[in-house]
Amino acid sequence: MRSLFLALSVLGCSTMKSMHGARPLEPGARQMEVGASLQMGSTFITESLTLPLPQLEVGWRRGLAQDLDAGLRVFLLGGLADVRYRFYQDGPWHIAIVPGLGLSILPFPAYQQGNVDLHLPLLVERELGKRSGLTWGPRSLARYHFIHSRADGPYGQGSVGRYELLIGGGARLGMGWERVSLGISLDALANTTRGGLPWASLGADLGIRRRDRRADRAETP
Repeated sequence: MRSLFLALSVLGCSTMKSMHGARPLEPGARQMEVGASLQMGSTFITESLTLPLPQLEVGWRRGLAQDLDAGLRVFLLGGLADVRYRFYQDGPWHIAIVPGLGLSILPFPAYQQGNVDLHLPLLVERELGKRSGLTWGPRSLARYHFIHSRADGPYGQGSVGRYELLIGGGARLGMGWERVSLGISLDALANTTRGGLPWASLGADLGIRRRDRRADRAETP
């Protein structure tokens, strides 16, 4: 049981990775996303060992309106839902806000430990092509970390929680084609509540996009 607890504590960290730029999907379009990254600082294991740990994510997005889409990402012991709204566009420049709510938890019967995360990144993208671009911008993460134990052990019985605020930024280079997109990202966040080393994420992502069938039929002569 201790080995299982340690393994899940190591791998079940929250995500900090940027997965996309500031340009939403077209209305009705759908995209599947897969991301892999090395993340450091998002769990007590990485903080104590000062070693990066792997994270794997799978996500889905759908275009809702001209400047709006929504997505869901899942990772080991957690998930993140967000909405991307592009509120500015001028030539090759796009600016969007992407509020998201995430949850990760170790769900043992007598012991739960996890995080509730509120993500608020601001994305500024400069087009490098029709579906390629360089994206950067500031981001914040407000976290509630909780522990609830109902068993005798090193943590005792009871509940405890703390609030944390992280502020930083990130950058992503995205390359896209008609159906496929690739990205490389780097994100860093400083914990203003507890100090210590910055949290960091270095990763890559792959997106596979499908257009709305009604749009495809409309373009068919």
